[in-house]
Amino acid sequence: MIALVPGQTIRVPTQHYAFGEGELHMRVTEHLGEYTLGGERWAELKGYNIRPDGTLAKQERYASVRIKHVRVVAEPDARRGASAGGGSSVTK
Repeated sequence: MIALVPGQTIRVPTQHYAFGEGELHMRVTEHLGEYTLGGERWAELKGYNIRPDGTLAKQERYASVRIKHVRVVAEPDARRGASAGGGSSVTK
């Protein structure tokens, strides 16, 4: 099973997350929890949408995603968190 952690960038097809239209492309900031619905594991996440030009949306969003359909496209850069001056590091 996939481990979802803050700092990851994920992609999820439209039919496998709630709520929104189009593929979800998001930088995860918080993994709020998991639950089972309809025999499938779901994760509740907070994060920022990544725009087509690669920039982050200004407002944080919530998404509930089917875990088995999440594709992690980038892992957190621990150096970035450590160099941000008091930022917390992300561990797996």
